[in-house]
Amino acid sequence: MAIKTRLVGLAVAALSLAMTASAQLTPAEEGRRVYLANNCYGCHGGRGGGTSFGAPVLRTGEAEVGDLTEVIREGGDRGMPAFPNLNNPTDINNLAAYFQSMRTPAEPIFNNWWEAVPTAGIPRPLRLYLAAREKLLRAPVE
Repeated sequence: MAIKTRLVGLAVAALSLAMTASAQLTPAEEGRRVYLANNCYGCHGGRGGGTSFGAPVLRTGEAEVGDLTEVIREGGDRGMPAFPNLNNPTDINNLAAYFQSMRTPAEPIFNNWWEAVPTAGIPRPLRLYLAAREKLLRAPVE
């Protein structure tokens, strides 16, 4: 009986370790999460290609972290609002990694604003909002 209990415990531990490892996002994936969670796509487009009203193209992948930090915190000279609450250096580095990844074909394509946002590391209230939004978007139209 003790061996069976140990095997079950070992299996549960291995499964939880595998689930934790799969929840880890790369810096570019985490940058995509920050990009979507902060509605950057509203102006810059789903793939960073800009929009019809002139938001800069981010797809060039030439974002310097220092310049990016300044523009995010203080706003841009072409109408970009300031995002002073987005001051975590890790988030800004991840955004830069995401912009770099936009140049490469390895980045998965997402052209639709209704695609699910990766929820790893998102606070619970925002996760609930995103889940409700996704459910609403998938509801049949009458």
